[in-house]
Amino acid sequence: MSLKAKGPLHQLQIEVDQLKKEIDAAEKSIREYIKDASSNVESLNKDYKSCIDMKMRSSALLLRAHDLKKLDEKVQNFDVKKNEEIKRIQQLQARLNTLMDEVESSSSEVEHLRSLRHSQEQPIAQSSHPQNRVTHDEEEVEDGDETEEEDDEEEEYEDDENGDELYEVLNNFKGEQEGDLTIEEGDVVSLVYRQDDGWWKVKDEDGNVGMVPSNFLQEYEDDDDEEEESQLQEDTGEATASQPPTEGESPTRSGKALWKGIKDAVNEPAKTDVTDVLAALGAIPAGFRPSTLGRFVSQDEYTLKNAVLPSFTESNTGLQDLHWDPALNQIRSLPTRVLRSCRLWSCRMIPLAGSGVEILSRHIRLALFNGTNIVSNVHTVRANSSTNSPKLWTFSPRVTGILPSLMDGSCLVRSDITHSNLGILFELGITYIRTPPRKIIHFSDGPSAKYSDSEEEGARDRLVKTGEHAELSCGWVFLKLFDEQGMAIPNKTYELPVNGGTPFEKGVEVDPSISRRASSNRFRNLLTANKQPKLIIKLGTPNNTKKKIMNLLPANIVLPSTYCELVSFYRRMLADALIRDRLSPRDADPIPCPVLSTFPKALMQSDIMDALRSAWMDKVKSMRRGDKRDKENMKTRFRAVFLETVYVLMHSASLPAVQWAHPQVEQERWQKIFQHVQNAKSAVTTTAGVKIDTTNAVLKTLLSSNVEHLPFDMEELNFNLTEDHKNLLSGLV
Repeated sequence: MSLKAKGPLHQLQIEVDQLKKEIDAAEKSIREYIKDASSNVESLNKDYKSCIDMKMRSSALLLRAHDLKKLDEKVQNFDVKKNEEIKRIQQLQARLNTLMDEVESSSSEVEHLRSLRHSQEQPIAQSSHPQNRVTHDEEEVEDGDETEEEDDEEEEYEDDENGDELYEVLNNFKGEQEGDLTIEEGDVVSLVYRQDDGWWKVKDEDGNVGMVPSNFLQEYEDDDDEEEESQLQEDTGEATASQPPTEGESPTRSGKALWKGIKDAVNEPAKTDVTDVLAALGAIPAGFRPSTLGRFVSQDEYTLKNAVLPSFTESNTGLQDLHWDPALNQIRSLPTRVLRSCRLWSCRMIPLAGSGVEILSRHIRLALFNGTNIVSNVHTVRANSSTNSPKLWTFSPRVTGILPSLMDGSCLVRSDITHSNLGILFELGITYIRTPPRKIIHFSDGPSAKYSDSEEEGARDRLVKTGEHAELSCGWVFLKLFDEQGMAIPNKTYELPVNGGTPFEKGVEVDPSISRRASSNRFRNLLTANKQPKLIIKLGTPNNTKKKIMNLLPANIVLPSTYCELVSFYRRMLADALIRDRLSPRDADPIPCPVLSTFPKALMQSDIMDALRSAWMDKVKSMRRGDKRDKENMKTRFRAVFLETVYVLMHSASLPAVQWAHPQVEQERWQKIFQHVQNAKSAVTTTAGVKIDTTNAVLKTLLSSNVEHLPFDMEELNFNLTEDHKNLLSGLV
């Protein structure tokens, strides 16, 4: 029985693998020649010519990859595999350019080699031009007049495309160094040169030329051009309608639209984002992407601050998830469909980032996900990684004292959503900063990145200014909380494979090179499977004490287990102020309570919450059992501890602002907070072995000459329900 014929995509993969082997051999040979000063120059030139030959072959393979169509071969995830091959070919071309640069720099016949390279690469550039690529549509054109008309329109289109690239300025930028260009919001500038470090050379309307950060610009869209294009489409449509095609004749597109579509199809795969550039440099695996949940964290809607606020009914006249139980004279307990505990154990075999990328943070972001939308707040847990096992991420099993809750791997999940596909989405991520480059890397689409050997502070500052301090996703995992029959999945430890790409991409691997090395040998396949990245978690159910506290929280929330009791006190005080002590349900006056106004903001600063948790634990240890049973007494004590710690720290002028993944800022904040906690403890005196709180401890701290505070604002003391909740504002508009 004969084997089924291989398709074009599979054949292309085989040829790319063969080309990679030849490049590896040539690279090894060239490295040996360069190290040996007495090597044969003719052998070195021979390898140089073979690099040019392989460059031409790679360009031909790149054109073939662009022309692949899904109809020619029935393969799962065709588009993903096609783009992977295109990226592989581009990376091979970058390696060839690097090798040829090294040969030129070490050879005595530099001019001869460069002229030979230029003469060979020029036909490559011409062959990739859309004008020289023949399509089936052109071969079917038989009318000579139509051909001339399309050629004229093609030339007109090319003239338009060769014009300046226009960009609109988003924000004001004042030039800080020599060579920078000062621009203002709303200006239109033309691009002169694009650099890979994020700084572009542009020209303003007055003819001034200088460097500006690229994240201050966006592509300029001219309304007049859009009106002309729409008018052209209307005219073309009217002409086509007035002259319907005869039987057996297909309607023809205009030459301008035809060539525009061909050029866009050719150039679209060559457009690169930050992950493409880093992958071409070998800094990250092909499955890394810009963080999906990282973008949601910056939105108020998906923060824990917004999750703890009460939600309103559709009429915005009542509270939906905050009710009062008159029989017990307290907030009513509301059970939900989902109430689970989730403990992060470890992440194994996570691929490493290469040179040019400095890792500032390794973390996991998790949220409730229904397969389409994020339906809860996004919770972040920071991971630990040692130099001995850099591919292993671990998490703190239990956080006590003033240890950072940001590293607490234990969290609680609560939801009342009845969606059948409800589950927990885990996204592994890194926060990085681009380090100054060290060599020249060429890309197949033209631009090159020049790496400098200097580690000047100015270069690092410029990298930070251009937005290179960013976040990448190392993969994702989705764990459904219910099976096909609607039953909750069991409590146990799960070892879940990590997927590459984004949650909306299927069939993408974190590191495709691992599966590419698989063979028919079962033992080797087993070893390959063990090298795939995995996430190990333990799913459980909270104990009865935790359940009673969790039932006082909002219906959809994900939070650390150490925050559970603190948030429950906030919700109890919120119910007292909004329901029990409110004169009228329609009363919208601000509520004079600094705890209610400050607590949601404090949830956005985990180190301040750690100080509150530590101070509250010390307070509870010193209380008697009878005091713990008195709920009103507990709320009064919690309010006092909150004012002594959180309120003072939140309005301290000496405490630096929160900055994610900035080690120096985090260290400075931790020192300030730890010093404040120690000072608060010293305000407690001991008499006859009994601890007695000094009176007016908060007032003494606020009036101390050694402490600087921010200017006073009345909003610090008042909780305004209509301003602090977005849902109510959106309903009133």
